[in-house]
Amino acid sequence: MNWQYGHFPHTDFRNADPRGTDFGYASLANAYLTGADLRGANLEDTWLWREHSAKWQSALYDDTTKLPSYLDPQAEGMVFDDRAPEPTVADDGQEERDGGLHLVGES
Repeated sequence: MNWQYGHFPHTDFRNADPRGTDFGYASLANAYLTGADLRGANLEDTWLWREHSAKWQSALYDDTTKLPSYLDPQAEGMVFDDRAPEPTVADDGQEERDGGLHLVGES
């Protein structure tokens, strides 16, 4: 999923599944990413306002997750998880192709 340049300040991504999402240059200032599955996501050039403004506790990351260079995932309480993620399944039984994260109002 491509969410480059998106504007997500104070957005609640707690326990969400944005695996593989490209958040390049998106604003995540004060976003809640606690428990989110960020494996394979690109957060490298996200705008966080301040270094510790987003909440990362228990968020999953792996070798393919691109994090901001100044972010220390262990210090932020993130969890390294190199297991292959299970495919998500939509309510109709079809596998999700976009990591399973949907915004309110999105079909």
